[in-house]
Amino acid sequence: MPALRDRAAVEADPLVRAELLTSLVELDPEGSAPAAAGAIGPDSPPELRLAAVTACADAGLPWTRGLHEAVLELLPLDPLAADRYDHSRGEPLHDISVTLLERDTGADREAVFALLDAALRSDDPEARTEAVWVAMTACELSRSAPARLAPALLAAAEADGPDDGSGALSALGRLGARGALAADLLAARAAGDGDPADRALEALVTVDPVRAASLLARDLERRPRAFQAASGGPGDALPVIPYAPELLGAVRRRLATMRPGGTTPFRVTALLASWGWEASEAVPELLAALPSHPLPLTKALVAVCPPGRRAEVADALRERTATGPADERFAAARALHELTGDHGPLLPLLAERLAGSAGGGGGSDQLIREAAEAAAAIGPAAASLVPALRAALNSPGGERNNPQMDDDIAVAVALHRITGGVAESVPVLAGVLGDRDGLWRRWTLVRAAEAAASLGPGARPLAPVLRTLLTDPRLTPTAALALHAVAPEELDTGHVAGLLLDAAEAGEAPFAAVDALMVFGTDGLSAEHRARLTELAERDGRVVRTGLDGTVEITDERLRARVRAALRGA
Repeated sequence: MPALRDRAAVEADPLVRAELLTSLVELDPEGSAPAAAGAIGPDSPPELRLAAVTACADAGLPWTRGLHEAVLELLPLDPLAADRYDHSRGEPLHDISVTLLERDTGADREAVFALLDAALRSDDPEARTEAVWVAMTACELSRSAPARLAPALLAAAEADGPDDGSGALSALGRLGARGALAADLLAARAAGDGDPADRALEALVTVDPVRAASLLARDLERRPRAFQAASGGPGDALPVIPYAPELLGAVRRRLATMRPGGTTPFRVTALLASWGWEASEAVPELLAALPSHPLPLTKALVAVCPPGRRAEVADALRERTATGPADERFAAARALHELTGDHGPLLPLLAERLAGSAGGGGGSDQLIREAAEAAAAIGPAAASLVPALRAALNSPGGERNNPQMDDDIAVAVALHRITGGVAESVPVLAGVLGDRDGLWRRWTLVRAAEAAASLGPGARPLAPVLRTLLTDPRLTPTAALALHAVAPEELDTGHVAGLLLDAAEAGEAPFAAVDALMVFGTDGLSAEHRARLTELAERDGRVVRTGLDGTVEITDERLRARVRAALRGA
């Protein structure tokens, strides 16, 4: 520290002075804070002023008008940090804003919002671009950010013009209904040409889905980003756009142009499947396109087929169970069973698929898992498959990877559904639930616990191993529900409610945790637990803080609505 202070007293290079100040504050925040506060004024070089502002935020000093004005005078900030030694702090506006937001006080949140509001309205395009990126981060962290920043984001989009240089259009799309004031601008831009129009329509899908549907229907082929957003977004993490007759017409026209070897119509099928019978007018086009893309379209057919067309669709599916590659025949037979309950074509295909699976070992190809799930859906009528299912289990005590464990879970469930007994299934699930050491095992353990719950009280021997999962926040909800199903009298519901709230507050499986609380009954919550549940809905910091780009805000708002619904039931 003495050496750093001595050097700082004589150093003339602005960048070196900035590095020295940063080091001093990191090593001695309290003792060096006055030096940082004294360097924020216009008499200091820009690099040093920026380092001083960042240091004041890092040191926990109150955010003052002088700090606010210094940031605005220095915008854009990124060039001032480009040559700094610490490249992890290369986005100063972002770093400062996140630091203040994580203080989780009303004053610090408003400081960030005021800073971003001014930066988003800047005449400098680079400053607006920096601010848009930070505004999106703020919306991911703070529930009050979207409403507070919406007017300034709209101003940035208007200043950009049609080219959307700052990316404000995408940011507006993250606001959902709180971006309604931008609907007219987005609709006007969406009527244009090229990628900017597509991005504007993509944003409008979340801001005003009803209005977006008609615009998307006019030019479906040239709006790939908007169509993806309308049909569930990346990873199907967003709500699907509501049914709209004109959009269904556009989808039917696209189906009519499909040819073998073309792009797999995952988005078309996702949209139609979500609409269900409302999309039944697309049955003729789906049947005509079925030979081109049989795997995805069989699922869509089952989803949209109304009772009046069931015989027609069943005949088409039955015909496809007899010809073509094995996976296509299997998909058609499975869809036929789901639609009509006819398992005749499916049973021999399942026997064929399981014939080469003796000793397990499948895993990643999912052949055993899919066959077991289909057999479970048939139930007792699939009794002829029991020997093959038993043979498909992996060797007890052997080394298994996660996909192989998933196979064994599916087989255990199928044996129970077909035979009605649990004697064979319980040891299989016990072997999976007792092996928690493998990498990426969370979802396999979740599936095993869900399978245990499906066995009911007959799976009571699994209660001890299920109790060991309760303390892992990622597994608490599923383990609690499984114990509720197999040994409800052994549950201390008050203790479990606390563990479920711990998991939700940590952002670990929050939806599952809230759903489990609803199963146990929120009317029995203690005053402390009810207050914690209320805080999940009403606090400013988001509970959901991770996810695919552009999905965090909407997912968290869905969680918030679910928590409020749970509280209304209390």
